[in-house]
Amino acid sequence: VNARSVRMAPNTEEEMVTGNMVVFTASTGEQTAQALNREKHGLFTYYLLKKLKETSGSVTYGELFDYIYKNVQLDALTENNKPQVPVIITGVQTGDKWKSWKLR
Repeated sequence: VNARSVRMAPNTEEEMVTGNMVVFTASTGEQTAQALNREKHGLFTYYLLKKLKETSGSVTYGELFDYIYKNVQLDALTENNKPQVPVIITGVQTGDKWKSWKLR
């Protein structure tokens, strides 16, 4: 299985994400980001770009993350037989407001 790995190890998530920052990650810290060989992309990147193309960027962060989350998990298991769970990390002050923010 092709895997993509970049490991960041902040002391805590709170130190890494502040203010209105929203961070989408391809997998949990214990997993590797996997490839979708038929599309010649990583799973996360493929579904991120696919949704942006379908919507011309007119999508909320919540809709985008839900789409990525569902499809990456499904394809990781069916294509590579390994789990991959995308994660979102936000600044404490952001709460759930990020879900309604529009990308465009």
